[in-house]
Amino acid sequence: MSAHTLVTTDDAHTLETDFEVPAPRIIMLTGRPGVGKTTIVRAALDAWTANGRAAAGFHTREELRDDGRRAGFEIVTVDGRRASLARREARGSKKSHVGRVGQFKVNTDAVRDVAMDALKSAGGDRLLVLDEIGRMELLCEGFDAAARDALDASRVGIATVP
Repeated sequence: MSAHTLVTTDDAHTLETDFEVPAPRIIMLTGRPGVGKTTIVRAALDAWTANGRAAAGFHTREELRDDGRRAGFEIVTVDGRRASLARREARGSKKSHVGRVGQFKVNTDAVRDVAMDALKSAGGDRLLVLDEIGRMELLCEGFDAAARDALDASRVGIATVP
């Protein structure tokens, strides 16, 4: 059974007791923008790492302008690396591979070099943080496979889907 298969409470109990297989514990959050998915992810990450436990992955951070409108999004890895995911205005080198989601230009190089790289250390008892599995991230070739691999390798995690 893969880590991203829907497992009911009864299925998890059967896996753990009858087969001595630790059941995966991946929480998937979904909801409209601004409802607090990333806030929950960050709180879970803080609580997990406060006890000295390891984590892998990334979350996104909204960049707001003075008028309160979204200026863009930033990728923040659990080890503190940061990269610009998307901006209203193109930023960065002309070599950067860029896609578009609505009014935002997406830097797929940042997804590949930072977000996907952060997923490589997922697995075992590390908390997988995958915020988010969205249109911007999926513009990057290979992101879906990297996310699936991280989910399969992880026994515990939290992910968001818009």
